[in-house]
Amino acid sequence: MQHNMKHNMKHNMPSSPLPNPVLLECLDCGHLTPFSVTAVSCPRCGGQWREARYDLDHLRPLLPAAFLGRPFDLWRYRELLPVSGPNPLLTMGEGGTPLIHAANLGMMLGCPHIYIKDERHGPTASFKDRQAALTITALKDAGITEAVLASTGNVAIAYSACAARAGIKLWTFLTSLVPPEKMREVAIYGSRSSKSPPPTTRSSRSPPSSPVSAASTWSAALAPSPPLRP
Repeated sequence: MQHNMKHNMKHNMPSSPLPNPVLLECLDCGHLTPFSVTAVSCPRCGGQWREARYDLDHLRPLLPAAFLGRPFDLWRYRELLPVSGPNPLLTMGEGGTPLIHAANLGMMLGCPHIYIKDERHGPTASFKDRQAALTITALKDAGITEAVLASTGNVAIAYSACAARAGIKLWTFLTSLVPPEKMREVAIYGSRSSKSPPPTTRSSRSPPSSPVSAASTWSAALAPSPPLRP
């Protein structure tokens, strides 16, 4: 029993991330700035579309040794995420979902190496748990206590679960097409929710014009396609 307790403590205790300052590159003018949760636009041109950049050449020889002994979850790859590291008080075991070999499907299609990523094992049974965990961790690090989110269902549920754990008040705006079951799940976590008409089609490059759409853009900036392996 004592051995198991020590093993669990070691498993849950995050190792220090390798030094790797995250930079944000403006997609409009190419200007690079240090990552900051509260900086939502480029200081040079005012552009609101930016992506995280990492010094991969520096990290490449260091990561294999850093991965040893880490839990197999999202935070195993913390050096490739735009946060200082996992918050042990917030994480709920995001990532690390199994790959299931689809042998029969592969046989039918003539592709023997087809695997299905089973995201039902996440905290809210959705792959949205990954981005929610990352975004809420960043907001918590920045001292933000209230946030707004637009969603069609699963995003609101994942963010509500993480926000509740982090003590962040979350306002969710969901379309009128969201099933009642998902509305109830959002409410269970204590988020304030409101239904709105379905959004109209708009260009993916259009800048956000409201706090709701800005929240979606903010989430995208904070979660620049983390590795899918965990």
